[in-house]
Amino acid sequence: MDKTKNKYRLSLPIPDSVLQQIDQFVAEKRADGEPNSTSNRTVIAMEMLKIGCLVMQKRRDNKDNAEPKITLDDKLALIAKSVLKIEFMENLLFYATKKDQEKASQYMSDENYQKYLEEMEYKLSYFFKEK
Repeated sequence: MDKTKNKYRLSLPIPDSVLQQIDQFVAEKRADGEPNSTSNRTVIAMEMLKIGCLVMQKRRDNKDNAEPKITLDDKLALIAKSVLKIEFMENLLFYATKKDQEKASQYMSDENYQKYLEEMEYKLSYFFKEK
């Protein structure tokens, strides 16, 4: 069996702006010392065509999958959650730097942390009506 790929010739008109970009890429590759066989207009144009095909394929696949978009409320809820967690850590650091080990250990206890997480979830659900 012959494992060679079928190659087809195609003639396309190319705008001057694209041709200038291709020539710049060719010049850069040749300046880097690549031989003429791997740094010519045809090779660069084929690379660009292959990349373009991959981009279009990816767009089509994403459109077919119809990924759910993140709403503004989801983004704001994520930011609010992060801020509330930072607030907890800030309070913990405040108690630790004040050398108040009793308050720091009490604040850091699992029971208090779980209570804080529940309060945080309540605040988020109240403001953003999460499901």
